[in-house]
Amino acid sequence: MEDNMKRVLIAMLLIISFLQAGITFGTGSKVNFGNANVGVYGSLKNQGTITYLSTSKLSFVGSSLDTLTNVYTFPNLIINKPAGYLRLNNSTNNFALTGNVTFTQGNILTGTNTFELGTSATVTGETATKYISGTVKAARAVGTGANTFGGIGYDLSSGTGDLGTVTVYRYTGDGSEVSIYGTEGIWRKWTVATSNAFSGTRTVTSSWLSNEDNGNNLAALKVWKYEPVKSTDGDADISEFRKLILKKNDIAAAKSKGIEGSGNSDLREPEVEVINYEPSEEDSKTLYWVEVDGATFNTAASPRTATYTINGATSYTICSATNTFADGAGTEANPYQIENLTQLNNVRNYPTACFIQIADIDATPTADPGWNAGAGWLPIGNATTKFTGKYNGQGHTIDGLFINRATSYNGLFGYAQGSTISNLHLTNLDITSTTTYAGGLVGYNYSSASIINCSSQGDVTATSYTGGLVGYNSTSSIITDCFSNTNVTGTTFVGGIAGMNTVSSSITSSYSTGSALGSLYYIGGFIGYNNTSCQIQNCYSESNVFRASGGTYTSYIAGFAGSNYAGAIVNCYSTGSVTYIDSTNPTNRGFAGYIYNSTGYVMTGNFWNIETSGQTTTYGTGTATGLTKTQMRTLATFTNATWDFQGESVNGTSDIWGINAVLNSGYPFLSWQGITHRPSPFAGGIGTTDEPFLVSNLTHLDSVRGFLSYNFLQTADIDASPTTGWNAGAGWNPIGAVSPFFTGNYDGAHYDISGLFINRAANYQSLFGYMSGGVVSKLHLLNANITGSTYVGGIAGYMTNSAYVSDCSVKGIVNATVQYVAGIAGYLLTSSVIENSFADVNVTGQNYVAGIAGRLGSASQAVNCYSLGNISRLSGYTGTYLGGISGYNNDSKILKCYSASPIVYIDTTNPTTKGIAGGITATTNYEMADNFFDSQVSGQTSTSGVGTAKTTAEMRNVATYTLIGSLGLTNPWDFEGDPNNDTGTNDYWNIHTSLNSGYPYLNWEYRLAVEAPANLALVVSGTDVIITWDPVTNAAGYLVYSSTNPYGTFMLDETGSFNGTEWTGTLTGTRNFYYVTATNDTKVVPSKTIMINNLYMNK
Repeated sequence: MEDNMKRVLIAMLLIISFLQAGITFGTGSKVNFGNANVGVYGSLKNQGTITYLSTSKLSFVGSSLDTLTNVYTFPNLIINKPAGYLRLNNSTNNFALTGNVTFTQGNILTGTNTFELGTSATVTGETATKYISGTVKAARAVGTGANTFGGIGYDLSSGTGDLGTVTVYRYTGDGSEVSIYGTEGIWRKWTVATSNAFSGTRTVTSSWLSNEDNGNNLAALKVWKYEPVKSTDGDADISEFRKLILKKNDIAAAKSKGIEGSGNSDLREPEVEVINYEPSEEDSKTLYWVEVDGATFNTAASPRTATYTINGATSYTICSATNTFADGAGTEANPYQIENLTQLNNVRNYPTACFIQIADIDATPTADPGWNAGAGWLPIGNATTKFTGKYNGQGHTIDGLFINRATSYNGLFGYAQGSTISNLHLTNLDITSTTTYAGGLVGYNYSSASIINCSSQGDVTATSYTGGLVGYNSTSSIITDCFSNTNVTGTTFVGGIAGMNTVSSSITSSYSTGSALGSLYYIGGFIGYNNTSCQIQNCYSESNVFRASGGTYTSYIAGFAGSNYAGAIVNCYSTGSVTYIDSTNPTNRGFAGYIYNSTGYVMTGNFWNIETSGQTTTYGTGTATGLTKTQMRTLATFTNATWDFQGESVNGTSDIWGINAVLNSGYPFLSWQGITHRPSPFAGGIGTTDEPFLVSNLTHLDSVRGFLSYNFLQTADIDASPTTGWNAGAGWNPIGAVSPFFTGNYDGAHYDISGLFINRAANYQSLFGYMSGGVVSKLHLLNANITGSTYVGGIAGYMTNSAYVSDCSVKGIVNATVQYVAGIAGYLLTSSVIENSFADVNVTGQNYVAGIAGRLGSASQAVNCYSLGNISRLSGYTGTYLGGISGYNNDSKILKCYSASPIVYIDTTNPTTKGIAGGITATTNYEMADNFFDSQVSGQTSTSGVGTAKTTAEMRNVATYTLIGSLGLTNPWDFEGDPNNDTGTNDYWNIHTSLNSGYPYLNWEYRLAVEAPANLALVVSGTDVIITWDPVTNAAGYLVYSSTNPYGTFMLDETGSFNGTEWTGTLTGTRNFYYVTATNDTKVVPSKTIMINNLYMNK
């Protein structure tokens, strides 16, 4: 019976149209449309069950505003309504079309529902008068292919990236438009989603109908893409907005200060503050829409089309909006984006808006004569229209801003009120005003206005209220974490940072460099005038202060503040000079020019540099303390004054300050500058050529290894004997290794280091392990005891890349368990030099063993050097490269050197051919000339290369070295007094019978000549021979020589013992003759003056 009824109902649907105003399939009803095309003249509401075939059709042909209710899917629709529209009215789910919707006339309105197209569903016949208005969804398995998404006006090209399933949402009709920069877009928007991550690019042609133009200018259309956050790396996150709190460590060039090292290992990572942001309903229409470049349009007919490239799954629309900025909407959440000078110039038209700068800006065109008729930049904001918005430079610069005006309120911003300007840096400013209120960044900063993390560099000139950063800071306004490197010129109220700080305003954690010049009064390196109840804290100034020529005021000018009138200045310092041009400079303008002590007045913890400022006192009592440069570079100076520094917590944990031995001229810096906190471990100096680090004890010497590229000056003899107990008995750790190596300059100033101990089974063992281009001079090691493996020396283990050792000496023991060992340096390479130096060292090793250099290579040199002490090859080894000066000379120079060193092979027959060098390679750079060795002492009769054997007596005769015709001499040595054929003027050498055992010595040794002992007497007492004599002035010791022949050769007699001016020997039964000499090997450092900057230090 039921089947018969169903067949009857189907038959009726085949032949009957619903003529009523509407039809409802009641609860529990079951309707099968079969292969019917059912015409509906009204609304259709379903409360039962509908079934259908793929060919089933519903044709809506009525003229009313009809609805389709609770019909959630159907194969085919035909819209042929002479009037009205069909509205989807499903209560829970959307409507899904599995076949086709055809438009003849009339519209579909989706309302709150979505019109979903099945995987093979299509839309045909849409025009400006018949279309789906609302939301349409089409999902297709695209992969790498192309798709038209059922004809909804969205054609996607193929591509290389597999997108998986692509879902397109089309939003149509009034309300679907996006408002961009105040202009409503067309009434159509598309949102694309992909099941796979979007990769590559695709070309899209999307269409819209002429009735959806929504008033847009068809000649100026643009495609816009929705991006949650515009970023350089393409990442987008709609719920998280990252604000970088940028520091100024990447613009140190503007401050013209050095930064230690390369690769910036000392620089800090920027802090990141994460702000979770949920857009409001209103903001969702305007946030983060960016233009898609390269779109083409066809708007001659309807539908219109736009063809463009997409690179991400997001929303797209079309709008003819023209943005005067790179992007943004001027809100705090979506600020206008500034990337060029034109856009910067448009900021003035939106004084209440929010801005971010997204690129460095070249403002040099403002100096062109045609820019405002030569007046240059027109400041943003004035007394009538003030800038009250927010401008975040995001760490970018504006370079070359030019102003030349006869009006007040000059700077990038002329007048800022209640605004916030942050993270912006101005370079190469040129601002001139013939009136008041001029600053590099802001002329007049007023009413709780904030300037944070900003800087200025260049020149600012005006009359009154002139500052490097701000002219006038007033009424609870703040300047913090800022700096100015500006030359500021004015008449009154002139300061490096600000001309005036007034009405409860504050300046904190900021500094100034450059200069401040004024012709009248209130002129300060940092602030011109700090007013009642205003605060300046944790700031410093390096600005030099000048009173202009013709100025007569003697007050209200100083290194830091021209005047502090009942304000607070706490924990600040200044180092700049104070100068009266064309007049005698003052000496009492150290920190403040004037103070007024009343309610609100505080001045504590302040300092100025008496040396660099030229000021010995300051105005007032207890306002600031004058210090030397060394005191200003000492951490304890400031921590004792309760300054809050890194590395301590007693004075606070904010770590406001730091100090570095090298950077910021060695003075305290503000932590936000990004410099590494590294207090100086030395007695003074900052490691420069003019101000070397001062080394006066073993701790200082040990600290050299932490500053390998700097300059050092030793200021006292150093006892290094404690090194015998260092490093578990291994002793001193050499300064410099293969990496990192020593490249600095160490000037020993002819002071000694005594008792240096090394005993380590490792290479590069010496005072300096590895030198590359470094310099060591005027340094003397006494009682050294050094043992290493390979590359072992007294001064240096290894020297390369033009490393240089001059005027140095070593006395003691230097051993290598392997090779390349010498009294001065183990190995020289690549144009390195040892000159004017000597070694009196017992040297041992397997091979390449010598007095001065174990091996010379690659155009290196040993010049004006000598060697004493024993040179020995270790027992059991066969190396043959031993020499008095160098074990081997490979394509290098040995000139004007001598050796009086015994050369021995332990436990085997001694060599006889090693007088100067043990071997040579004579190529392009090779040269050996005017070298001599003592054949009697050394046991050598010849040498590799060029060197002449001499007797001990000949070695002690100045003629050997200066008289042309002397065997082996081609060019005379340069001696004090120019004996014989010596015409040199440097006087490297000297000689005296009582000094250096009668051998030549280097003039820098400053040995004091002594007279011969007088009143010698000899007595025999039992088996003893006793010789006495009168004391000799300046004698450090005595030597006794003996011979069996009064006319023969006297040899040093070491069989006896000394007791002051008495020598006791043993009777031998043979007649002997004796003579006694007084000696003085004492080095005397003469008084000399070195200049450190503008100060002189007597030594």
